[in-house]
Amino acid sequence: DGHYAWHDYPGEFPMTETVINTLRAMADVPEKTSWNPVEPPEPEVSIDPYGFVGTCKRQISLVGLALREFEDYYADDEKFPPLSTESGRLMFDETIFTSNRLDPRHLFCPGATTDQSPPFLEDRYYLYPGYALLEDGDVTAFATAYAAELAASGDFSGDLVAPTSYGDRFLRLQSGVANEFIVAEGTPLHVIPTAHDIPVLIEWPGNHEGRTGGHVYFLDGHVEWMAYPGEFPMTEATIGALGTLAGWSPPTSWPKLNISLQENGFEQLTCYNNLSTVLLALRFYTNLDGDWNYPPLSLAANNLMFDDPDFLEFHLHDIRRMNCPGSAAVYHEAAATDHSYVYLGYTVFDQELLESFARAYNATIAGSPDFSGDLQDGETPIYRLNGSVYWSHYQQSGIDPLPRIFGESDIPLVIEWPDNHGDIRGGFVLYMDGSRKWLDYPSTFPMTEEAMDILTALAGREPIRPAAPPRESTRLEALSGG
Repeated sequence: DGHYAWHDYPGEFPMTETVINTLRAMADVPEKTSWNPVEPPEPEVSIDPYGFVGTCKRQISLVGLALREFEDYYADDEKFPPLSTESGRLMFDETIFTSNRLDPRHLFCPGATTDQSPPFLEDRYYLYPGYALLEDGDVTAFATAYAAELAASGDFSGDLVAPTSYGDRFLRLQSGVANEFIVAEGTPLHVIPTAHDIPVLIEWPGNHEGRTGGHVYFLDGHVEWMAYPGEFPMTEATIGALGTLAGWSPPTSWPKLNISLQENGFEQLTCYNNLSTVLLALRFYTNLDGDWNYPPLSLAANNLMFDDPDFLEFHLHDIRRMNCPGSAAVYHEAAATDHSYVYLGYTVFDQELLESFARAYNATIAGSPDFSGDLQDGETPIYRLNGSVYWSHYQQSGIDPLPRIFGESDIPLVIEWPDNHGDIRGGFVLYMDGSRKWLDYPSTFPMTEEAMDILTALAGREPIRPAAPPRESTRLEALSGG
């Protein structure tokens, strides 16, 4: 199903002694009897409880793969996409590197802090310099050459003439660019720069609360987390120069972490990880659907979930992922119901749209149920979730059918019921851009009391149960001073 887990050895299948010894004999691999000492790994959950760091690492890897695909199959000059000709935009030129070669959602880093959701093809998450840079001096010279080229023809299709650490010009990125470096005679082999040293994508070092650093995708394909300030390209000089070019001052430190797993972190994280599997299934469905639509809403009344035959059987293979183990009804009902999570199937991102959706939903259920297209509530359209909804409904020239500026980071795909976790009030929300956020209840939409009143009524379930009052001390505890 795409998840991976660490298993102790010897332990449970497949890490049993019988299995491993059998496979070792088949592969003719000798048994290891000693290991180099290692430092204990950093406890990931305490630093990144909701997987934002890991998600950004996967995203930057996927963008890197798209860059290589562009070079291999689409670029006449066998180079990576040119830098954008828009001033102060350290990202690909999207007129050349178009979305049919890259899912723009992969450019989103859910840990990034921005005042509002920018278009995906911007440099608010990752930087793309487009040229081979090896040290701080290269970045300083690149900034000068970049400004000069913008003031002239603004053409970044070729190399940039300027003194560099490896020659007399900045070479456009391509897989074999390291073979063109000029190095002094007698340079030790281990000092000669290779593709391992050339950054292609650099994550802003302030994307992750509680951490000062970011991922870097290098030309050889490896991704490395680098602390800030640290080694190139995560030096203050380089990040400062690139930030100046981009007109962007990312945060580089945080006062403290504000995410708590509270007392049942295992169940919370299980629900969170389940949503990542659901997200993969949803995206797989949209990629195969000719209209880029997300699965239709169930035609059954009071079931805010996917239409079963069209989605679960062929796409969400492990239906257990639709269960949150904290849910009171877990495993007591069919998986394709809304007892753990809510799926609306439509572009609903605030209370006003939710009220319109509720009226349109009830009217549709009462008539001839059909959720294959958009809904209408009076003069208000409610659009079916679509992979290109951001572009098709917001960016069409002269058309503004939605009440405010929005981005895919505002549109909920799946909402967890806020009473899934006992007395912990809140739940995870999976958004259209792939981010997953924990929201306390009551707090912001969709975890408001008003929104949950509507959703529980539509789902035909009991209202959100109140938190239990604090337990009183027993007589024995009182006598013991507890």
